[in-house]
This record gives sequence, structure tokens and C-alpha cells, in this order.
Amino acid sequence: MSRRKKEQSQTQKIKEAVTLTGALFHKELHIEMVSNKEALIDGCKGIVEYNENIIRLNIPEGQIQFRGRGLEISCMSEESMIVRGYIMGLEFCH
Repeated sequence: MSRRKKEQSQTQKIKEAVTLTGALFHKELHIEMVSNKEALIDGCKGIVEYNENIIRLNIPEGQIQFRGRGLEISCMSEESMIVRGYIMGLEFCH
């Protein structure tokens, strides 16, 4: 690998680390999806609506809504939760 490509690769890794650190330490919203079966949400502020077809959450920038079938909140802590089920849609609302 050339020196220039190596430096670009290292720069990209640093940018990714700084971005992730910002999301985790400044309490910005962070979502990780596992296929369409599970979503880990960090930075949520509360539940607005909850049934087997819709889960709507308060987030710092407004609200986020999961649509699907058999949705459930399987784990919840102060500012994070796991949504499981057949997730058919994800929408940000302001």
C-alpha cells in the first residue's frame, strides 16, 4: 500500500472514531439495525406511542417512529432501548 493511501486510510479511521465518540458522549441519537428484525436506539427521551404496529419515541431532534408487525420493546434503560419485531418502516418526525 502506498504511503498516501495508508495516510488516507488512517485519516478515515480517525474521522469515524471521532464521529462515533461524538454520538455516544454528546447524547446524540444513535441507531443500530440488525436486518429488519431489531433496532438498538441510544439517546431516546421517552415513549409517545406503543402498540404491536407502531412504536413512536421522543428523541432530541423530535420523534422517531417504527412501523411493522409484532413490535415490542424488549429491553429498556434510561436513554436506550431495543425494539424487536418485523420492522417495515422507520420515520423521523419533527
